[in-house]
Amino acid sequence: MHPYKITEPKSENGRWQTYYKDADGERKILRAQTKDALLEKLIPIYFQESHLDKFTFSDLFLEWLEYKKTVTDSPNTIKRHEQHYRRYFEKSQLHTMPIRQIDTLLLESECNRLMKEYSISRKEWNNVKTILIGCFEYAVRKNTSQTIQ
Repeated sequence: MHPYKITEPKSENGRWQTYYKDADGERKILRAQTKDALLEKLIPIYFQESHLDKFTFSDLFLEWLEYKKTVTDSPNTIKRHEQHYRRYFEKSQLHTMPIRQIDTLLLESECNRLMKEYSISRKEWNNVKTILIGCFEYAVRKNTSQTIQ
């Protein structure tokens, strides 16, 4: 992904360095004390305008549902996932939230709110959890495979 060579220090007090192209297409030099620090500096350069910054939970659900259609024979299962999403998540703050902003505390808070607000039975809660777990596991697997490529 990074087209330029990352060079190690030429002396004991030297720095790791590489190049990158800025927004104007000009080649710029980037230096850091360690290779890890250099890589940390490169990450925001390549991913600052990533589509993931705008990718919402709703987008993730729709993408996961399309994937689910390829691995599930039952159209009723897909229909139930859509119904559960509409009932529980379309009105929640998760619906329009970018997935990068969703953390564990927010998920716990939303799950607790859903259980209180809807008095969800154990069976129904398992159906709702299937959507959450399925979406986030799909996102992790997809992100991991894109990182490897």
